[in-house]
Amino acid sequence: MKKPRVKDFDPNAQESEPRKLGSPMDNMPAIGRQHSPQEQAGESSSSRDSGTSTTANTEAYGRTTVREYGRTVQLRELKRHPFELGRDQLAILKRWSLEDQQQGLPGSMSAWAREALDEWIAKKRIERGE
Repeated sequence: MKKPRVKDFDPNAQESEPRKLGSPMDNMPAIGRQHSPQEQAGESSSSRDSGTSTTANTEAYGRTTVREYGRTVQLRELKRHPFELGRDQLAILKRWSLEDQQQGLPGSMSAWAREALDEWIAKKRIERGE
């Protein structure tokens, strides 16, 4: 929309400065990374990364930056693949999954299917002599 010329309608009007748009957040501090007590005291981040100040990090944050046992190794790569299931099969799996989840258990139908396939593959390998 075009800005109307006020002096065309009111010859005594004086042009004022346009209002500056603002936000209630203008005076708030910027969001940034919180600094640890060591960084505020001037300790360099290289000694933190090397693991020498692990106890200081544990005291400050209740956790360490160093993994005690390293990453957990996953035995196999998972790949999504659709299968046809009977309605009765799916209904019972869903019911059992919900019951497990209500008890605080994972109730993972995928994990159950992987476990059942592992057992079936092991049985077939024995039958085939592999």
